[in-house]
Amino acid sequence: MYFRTVFNFLNVFAAFVFPFSGLVTSVSHEDDNVTPHPCDEVAGVYSDWVSHAEKMGVAIIGGGVSGLTAAKTLLENDVTDLLILEAKERLGGRVFTVREGNVVVEAGAEWIHGDESNPLYRLAQELNALAPPPPEEWDFWTVSQEGEEKDADPYPVLRELLSELADNASSLAAYRGLPLAALFTDRYKSLYGEESTEEWKGWLHYLNKIVNSAFGCNDWTTPEVTTTGAFAEYGDDNQWAAGYDTLLGHLKASIPDEHIRLSSPVCRIFWDENQEGKREEGQVLIVNKDGSSWLADHVIVTASSGHLQERHRQLFSPPLPMDYVNALEGMELGVANKVQMGWEEPWWGSEPLDLNIIWTKFDLPEEKSWLYDLVIVFSVVRSPHAVVESFVTGKASEIMESLSEEQVKAHYLELLRNATKMQVPEPMFFRRTSWGADPWVRGSYSTLITTSGFGSGLSSRAVLRAPLYAGRRMVLQWAGEHTSDSRFSTVDGAMSTGEREAKRLLNTLRLQGV
Repeated sequence: MYFRTVFNFLNVFAAFVFPFSGLVTSVSHEDDNVTPHPCDEVAGVYSDWVSHAEKMGVAIIGGGVSGLTAAKTLLENDVTDLLILEAKERLGGRVFTVREGNVVVEAGAEWIHGDESNPLYRLAQELNALAPPPPEEWDFWTVSQEGEEKDADPYPVLRELLSELADNASSLAAYRGLPLAALFTDRYKSLYGEESTEEWKGWLHYLNKIVNSAFGCNDWTTPEVTTTGAFAEYGDDNQWAAGYDTLLGHLKASIPDEHIRLSSPVCRIFWDENQEGKREEGQVLIVNKDGSSWLADHVIVTASSGHLQERHRQLFSPPLPMDYVNALEGMELGVANKVQMGWEEPWWGSEPLDLNIIWTKFDLPEEKSWLYDLVIVFSVVRSPHAVVESFVTGKASEIMESLSEEQVKAHYLELLRNATKMQVPEPMFFRRTSWGADPWVRGSYSTLITTSGFGSGLSSRAVLRAPLYAGRRMVLQWAGEHTSDSRFSTVDGAMSTGEREAKRLLNTLRLQGV
C-alpha cells in the first residue's frame, strides 16, 4: 500500500480541516538568548546606512517560491528596477531538492497537493514534469518497535475515524476553540473504547504521530480545529518527476542574475518616514548583515512566519502594528524534519517498503527518545536507488536536531534493524534535515492558528497580508504560504501569494502613473 494512502484518507476530512503538506516548521525557542542569531551584530550605524544606501524601486525579501513568483510577475509587466535579497546561498526557501550521485530526495516540499484544480499541477503538466503514479503493490509491514508482528492494519483505523467525521461534519462545531487532539482522541475512544493496555496506547500514539505529520503541527494539542477548515482541497497529491527544483528552474528562467543577490540576509528594515536621517517620504531603508544598505520605494516581505515571529521586534523599525503582531503570535509554524537513508539495492524485498511501527514501550534513553516520533518508514519511489524516509515533528525534531549526524544515523539504523529483525546493511546515503534550527526559517510547515490565537480572536490570515503604509505610500507588502487563507502550507499557496502581491503593486504603480 502506498504511504500516501494514509493521507488520502485525511483528504476525506480535508473539506473541514487540513491535509498533509510536503513542506518541512515553529520550534520552541526558549534558549534563543543562548544561541546568537546571525543578525544580532549588524555592521555599521544608521547614519552610514542612509548615506551609503543604493536606491531601488522594489526589494523582495526572500528568494523562495513566493519571492521568485513576485519577481517573475513584476518583470513580465516591465517592472525591472527590483532586487531579490536572499539570506542563503541558494534560492528556493523550503523547496530544496538534494542530489547525491544518483540519489534524488526532497529536503523540503515533496508533493503537489492536488490535480487539475491546482495551478501548480497544471504547470507541471505543461512542463511535462509530472511523475508517474506510484506503484500499486507495496511491501507492507505492521510491527512493534521490537519487530513483533501486528495483525491489525493501521489504515482502517484512520479510515473509520475520518469517514465518521465526514458523515458528521456538523459535529466539528462542538470542537470550536479546541485542539485537534480533543477531536481525534474523542473519536478514537468512541470507536475503540477507553482502555489502558499497551496495545491500545500504542495505536493511539500511532494516530497522534500520523495526525502531527498530516497536519504539519508540532503537537496535536496546539492547532485549533475549526480554523483549519478554510483549507481548499484540490484533489490527490502528485510529484515532480525530476525533483521539485524543476519549479525553481522554471521561475528562475524569467529572472536575470542581476536581479538576485544571494547570501544577503536582511537584518533591519526602517519602514516609516519618522526616523532620524535623510530619507524621502515612503522610502524604506533595508540593511544587510554586512552593513550594505538600500533605499527602496516598495518592499515585498516573503520571510517565513517562523522567522518573522522570532525576529520582528529586531527586524522592523518602528515596530509593526499590534494587530499584525497579535496575529503573527497567534500562529505556529510546525517543524517536520525528514530522515532519509539509502542503499544500492532494497534489503526488504522487491516492492517499495511501507513499514508501520506501533510503539508499545517507551523506555529509550533521552537522546534516542526522538525515535518515538517515527511510526512510518516508506520508500522514496522516484529515487533509482533503495531510499527510505521518515518524518519527525515537534519536540522530537528539537531532540534530533541537537544530535550529531552520526548519532541520528546510528539511531535510525538501529530502529530499522530492531523493527524488521533483519540484517539491515550500512547505508550508502544518509541525510537528515534541520529546519527548526535554521535561523531564516524556524520550521517547515504548517502555519496553523493555535488554540490560544483563536481564543484571542484570530480566525483568518487577513491581517498578515494587509500592506503597511508610510504616509500615503504603500511600502510593506507580505507574501508567503502563511498569508493564504485557503492554501496555507503549500507551495501553490506560496506561489499565489507572490503573484497576488506583485499584482497589488502593479495596480498601485498604475494609479501613481509609474
